[in-house]
Amino acid sequence: MKTKARRVLVAVLAAIMAAAFLSACSSSAGISKPALVSKVTEYGIDYGSEEKNWTESKVYEYEYKDAYPASLRYTENGETAVTEYKYEMSGGKPVSLSYSEPYSDLTVNVSYTKKGLVNRIRTFDETGRKVGEQVFQYGNRDEYFTLVLHENIISAPEDPVVDHMEEIDSVIVSGKDGLLSRTVNDGLFANYNDNEEKIWRRFDGTYTANYSDNGILEGTSAIFKTFPGSGDQYKFDVTVEGGRVTEVIRNTWTAPDPETDGGEGRWEPEVKYVFEYSDIGIGVARYASMINYFLLDGGSNYYIYNWY
Repeated sequence: MKTKARRVLVAVLAAIMAAAFLSACSSSAGISKPALVSKVTEYGIDYGSEEKNWTESKVYEYEYKDAYPASLRYTENGETAVTEYKYEMSGGKPVSLSYSEPYSDLTVNVSYTKKGLVNRIRTFDETGRKVGEQVFQYGNRDEYFTLVLHENIISAPEDPVVDHMEEIDSVIVSGKDGLLSRTVNDGLFANYNDNEEKIWRRFDGTYTANYSDNGILEGTSAIFKTFPGSGDQYKFDVTVEGGRVTEVIRNTWTAPDPETDGGEGRWEPEVKYVFEYSDIGIGVARYASMINYFLLDGGSNYYIYNWY
């Protein structure tokens, strides 16, 4: 009886320890302490070294006011530029924003919906001429846009306005518990000048992004009609510690090469991101958009992550 009781006790203790371990793993895998980043450091591969080590390439350092950026100190290749953000707020939500882009003479003006979501982004050159605009539509009546209209003037500042680029990104947005789970972009574009007929054409590619249960990017893929390279594009290895993302490695898919990988293709590390945080807490949805913003360099054909 004593031996049997001892075995039962050992089994119970093992079950308790296993449950505690699983609980700890589950907790560490979740975003439990979302906060605004204070510093994001981006690393690239040093292909000049035999070891191909990571080397620092970009640094983003933010200061905040009312939980929105007040300034960004951006460093790339040893050169630093500071951007000042000028918000108009109402009830704790942004109404408008104005700032100048680093390393350019462009001014950006952003207007927001009554819910504090990005409505329009207008860009002006040094002469005051509008050179770009984005208009966002929220078809699901939540915080994720389902359509964005782009308009850009691609003429040089000293030339008359004759060249135009217009684009409509129509995005199928799937989500769960207020977080993205999948986005699929399949849009239209028209590039033309004043002497040409304006013709709308479909994207050559369809761009899909998949997200983890945390709303953080897991991987992207694209299907092209005529371009080569359909299939997986990016894979993201995400490290979560203390309830926050601390590091992400973005991997790019390398096409099959019989001489190096037997013709099977492989994932190659491309960029590493290291995240440091302020003490300003935010919601998990905005947090996920913030992290994704850096992982895809602000936004791309997959989606645009407007976290400020």
